[in-house]
Amino acid sequence: MTPQRRLCLFTTLMFAATFGLATGVARSQDDDPLGSVVEVGGETIHFTLPEIEGLRRIGSGGLQHRHWTAKTSRQQVIIRVHVYPPAHDTWYDPADIVRSEVFRLDAFDNDVLLDGLDTHEYLDNRKTGLARAYLAGGFVSHPEYGTGEILLLAALLKKRAFSVTVTRYGTVDADTRDALVAFVRTGIRAKVLVHDPKRKGKRAIAWLDDLLPQAFDVKKFKPVIRTKHFVVFSNSKLPRSHGKALERTYTRVREMIPFDEPKERALIAGIVFANRGEYVRFSEATDRSEWIVEQSAGHAGSECFVTHTGAGVDTLTHEAAHALVSGRAFLIHGGSWFHEGLAELATTTDDQRREWASRALDESRVVSLRELIRAKRMIEGVGRIDGNDAYRQAALVMAFLRDGRQPEGAFTRMVHAIGMIRAKNADAQIAALEEAYGMSLADLDFSWRAYWRTR
Repeated sequence: MTPQRRLCLFTTLMFAATFGLATGVARSQDDDPLGSVVEVGGETIHFTLPEIEGLRRIGSGGLQHRHWTAKTSRQQVIIRVHVYPPAHDTWYDPADIVRSEVFRLDAFDNDVLLDGLDTHEYLDNRKTGLARAYLAGGFVSHPEYGTGEILLLAALLKKRAFSVTVTRYGTVDADTRDALVAFVRTGIRAKVLVHDPKRKGKRAIAWLDDLLPQAFDVKKFKPVIRTKHFVVFSNSKLPRSHGKALERTYTRVREMIPFDEPKERALIAGIVFANRGEYVRFSEATDRSEWIVEQSAGHAGSECFVTHTGAGVDTLTHEAAHALVSGRAFLIHGGSWFHEGLAELATTTDDQRREWASRALDESRVVSLRELIRAKRMIEGVGRIDGNDAYRQAALVMAFLRDGRQPEGAFTRMVHAIGMIRAKNADAQIAALEEAYGMSLADLDFSWRAYWRTR
């Protein structure tokens, strides 16, 4: 996916896990054969369905689901709606739901391959009530239907949330395209929740209480750092300078991978435990992998990042960079070399990298680029080098890819392509890298070393 590929079609909203069935009264299918009104637990969603030839409802869908499709010889249109039961105090922003749905589709729907998202916006349609819905769009491919476009819409209700996914395959006509765009923008009416994106008050406590295991007293965690883009909760004190370091990281990541940041976007949340023991207990209680518990000083998702005071500000900003890359730039895939390289590039200086390069190249503390890309977890080391050297080499490679002589736009094309390729598919990442730079992997491997030898 290239950033130039723009799209005006698309909306979806779905979030993480599986919840129990909701309770409520659904409208009779005889009264509403297309199922255009959904009533669940006192909350109602109205759908003014697009006028597309052959559009029909598939299955009853129960209270939580709706599924419509229209198929002709030239195109296939699929519209899916999902309503989530209560327990959404942890949801701060519909954009987080869109991101999670993208990950779910790409990870678990073997028929659909997403080619990235290049349209993101909040809707402010007060006539329909969707004043805080989030809309994203991009490209998809399907083994049977071919290539197409996808729209993802997400919104929070007072007690629930709902998502709408619109996919279109084949040769779409202008009328159908316009009808689908109008549907996701103005054809859905509901009373949505407009939250405080600053993560304050009772909803912040509810979010933290849901995230922390019962072994931790949520009352001891206070928002010790609050900046324009971050809020950090901790049961210890942190220097105010950490907030400035986080904002520098935000600026560097956004300069490196430009992304939209509406002012309504929820703050990125961090949790810093008082010591490593508490961090380990948290990691074990939240079913983190054994290697994270034993080797890592922090970890991050797209919604928040976690570390401890003993890890220092470098780990804090490194994990924040991970959250920005996946949660703001929507680069949710790619291998360990890709994400660690970007995080290190965003949180280190050129002088630091120049020093690393001098020592690593002189002492042969590097591995081949192919080995680096194929490494499952660089923290465990790659070949003959340890985890620290692997992280540094990833940063040196990423700095060369960004700052070295390259075709115009190569770095942007590369990160957006590899950021949507699953980590285990190293061959596809290598192919995307070679395509973006017009060089073989062997030539790139030689070039990044030569670049740093002359710095």
